[in-house]
Amino acid sequence: MSPTKNPAIGCTRREAKGNKSHANYITKPDNRCYRLLRALMSGPVTREQADKLAPASNAPHYVMLLRRAGVAINCERRCFVDGDGITRCPGTYHLTPEGRDAARLLLAEVAA
Repeated sequence: MSPTKNPAIGCTRREAKGNKSHANYITKPDNRCYRLLRALMSGPVTREQADKLAPASNAPHYVMLLRRAGVAINCERRCFVDGDGITRCPGTYHLTPEGRDAARLLLAEVAA
């Protein structure tokens, strides 16, 4: 098995020969995914915090990559009316218990 970099996914993947059900699985998060995972392990992260952590202006993209990697991440939306009278519903991400287990596995790959 040889690691490859898939820029569309942003994570290192391993290609398993002869086993199509596990043909591609993420083994190591890239730096942005790694920082986001570390923060989520500490507790809930707002969309704005995630953008600063990445640093990127599209943190939901990295949440999607982590979800595709098997990390269960919930998003709790809280709606309010801002000072301009516009309803806003920013999200706060948090790991499920299963997501926490998957995050530990991915983070262990980085440490190895």
